[in-house]
Amino acid sequence: MFHDGEYDDDEGWIMRRFALLIMTLALAIGIAPIASASSLSIGTISYDSTVIKDGSFTVQATITASGVGSTITVTATLQDKTGGAVSIQSADQVKTYSSNTSQTFTWSVTASNPGTYSNPFTVQASASDGGSATKTATTTLTIQDRPTLSLTLSPGKTTVNAGDTVRLDYTITNGGGGGAADATGVSAALTLPGGWSRTGGGANPYSIGTISPGASKSGYWILTASSPGSTNTLTVTVTSTVPGGTVVDSCAITGPTTSTTGSPGGGGTYPLATPAATVAAAPHPTAPDGTAPTSEDQVTPAEPAVSEKATPVATVKAAAEKPAKKSLPGFAGVSAVVLLIAVSYLIGRGRTRI
Repeated sequence: MFHDGEYDDDEGWIMRRFALLIMTLALAIGIAPIASASSLSIGTISYDSTVIKDGSFTVQATITASGVGSTITVTATLQDKTGGAVSIQSADQVKTYSSNTSQTFTWSVTASNPGTYSNPFTVQASASDGGSATKTATTTLTIQDRPTLSLTLSPGKTTVNAGDTVRLDYTITNGGGGGAADATGVSAALTLPGGWSRTGGGANPYSIGTISPGASKSGYWILTASSPGSTNTLTVTVTSTVPGGTVVDSCAITGPTTSTTGSPGGGGTYPLATPAATVAAAPHPTAPDGTAPTSEDQVTPAEPAVSEKATPVATVKAAAEKPAKKSLPGFAGVSAVVLLIAVSYLIGRGRTRI
C-alpha cells in the first residue's frame, strides 16, 4: 500500500517519462515547425494619364515578396474599374520568386470610350504559399477622342503654258471636336508630273508639327511648268503620328492645247501656225506702149515673187496657178476671121456653078 506522497512522486515520474517519449518520437520522424506565409506588397501602379481612343497603352506595377522560405509563384491580376471604357489583354500575369525580391508586372490595355475615369485600375496579388496583397490606382485616366485631318488645295492657275509659274496653296485642318486629341507629327508631301519642278515656297516634304482640335495650318509651293502636258495632276499627301494613316488630295491643271493637222510626211499632231511667207501679186500684163496687148504682143505674166522666209508650198502654188486676165482680141484677129468667111463663100459659089 502506497502513502499519498509516494503516489504523487510516481505519477510525476510517469508524466515526465511520457513527455520525453513524445519528444523522442517527434525527433525520430522529423516533424518540423510549420512555415509562415510570405509577405507581398504592391508599389505604385503607373500608366499614361491621358490616352487616345482606340490607342494602346501599358499599366505597370512592382510587387515585392519578403519572408520567402522556398520558391513560390505570385499571380498578379489587373482589374478594370472604369466600367468598360478599356479592355485588358491577359489580365493575369505570373512570376516566380525564389528569394526576397521585387519584380515588375506589365499589362497591355486598349482605350475604348472617351471620358474621364477616377481610380481606374486595381491590382490583386496572391502567392502560392498563401501571401496576398491588393492596391487600387489613384491617378485619373482621361481618354480623348481621335483627331480627324482634312486637306484642301488651291492652285493659283487652272491653265498653263510652257514656262508659266503656279502657286499651289494647301490647308490642313484638325476637325476633332471638344475633348479630341492634338494631331501630332503632321507632314505634307507634294508629287509633281513630268515637266514640272518646285522652284519656291516650303520644303518638300514640309513638316507642319502639331495641329490642335478645330485649328488649321497652311503652306504653299511655287511651281514651274517647264514642259507641261495637256493635263497635269498635282498630288499632296498628308501623314501624321496621331491620328496616323494618310490624307490625299489632288488638283488638275490644263496645259497647252494641240490640233491634228497632219505633217508633210503624213500623220502626227502639230500646233496650228500662221504661214510666215506671203506671195506678191502678179502685175497686170500690158503691151510695150501701155495699151492692151494684141495677140502678137501678148506679155507673159511675171513669176510670182516670194519672200525669202516663204515655207508654205500650197500658198505659193495657189498664187502661181491663178489665171491671168485674157486680153481683148486685136485687129489682126478680126482680119483673119473675115478672110476665113470670104474664102468659104467663094468655094461655095464655085461648087454651085459646077
